Amino acid sequence: LPDEAGAVSIRNKVREKLGLTESDFLVTIGFGGDPAERALTQLPQIIAALEAYEDSLTVAWRFHPKHPQKDQLWETATKSKVPFVDATKENLEELNFASNIVVADWGNTDPYKALLYGVPIVTMLFPDDIQRRLDAGYPDGVPPIIFGAFQWGVKSANDIRMRLRYVRSAEAQLRTY
Repeated sequence: LPDEAGAVSIRNKVREKLGLTESDFLVTIGFGGDPAERALTQLPQIIAALEAYEDSLTVAWRFHPKHPQKDQLWETATKSKVPFVDATKENLEELNFASNIVVADWGNTDPYKALLYGVPIVTMLFPDDIQRRLDAGYPDGVPPIIFGAFQWGVKSANDIRMRLRYVRSAEAQLRTY
């Protein structure tokens, strides 16, 4: 893991490469690959919620490389009205460091490192699949990334929108938290 100065350097490098300034609000959204239907269900809901979001944002859509319909998902996402940058060739760990907030499905492990650097992480728990989380060994079906901070687990795309507002209003404090 880079030291704090290294993480800041990575953040600046990635944002510059993507044509983003420090004032641009970058949201990285990562989808899982299994089961494939999950991302297919989540994406339209997230698009609808983000199209209704009042503040400016830029999304870096990231679909699991082994998802059988990742090209279809990319086309759907990029044809929406949600402003985006093509960060598909960026190192995902570095992209997460460069983000103001990362939204990822509960099975994604990539956000864990970004959390160590103060990047707010939102974990998607929709559509509800608690039995799958229990079968994965999570006590009470709660992924470890949200232990003690269950409010960062979202049960709908509208909850994502609320977390975006929250981060926007108190990002410095949340990064420290």
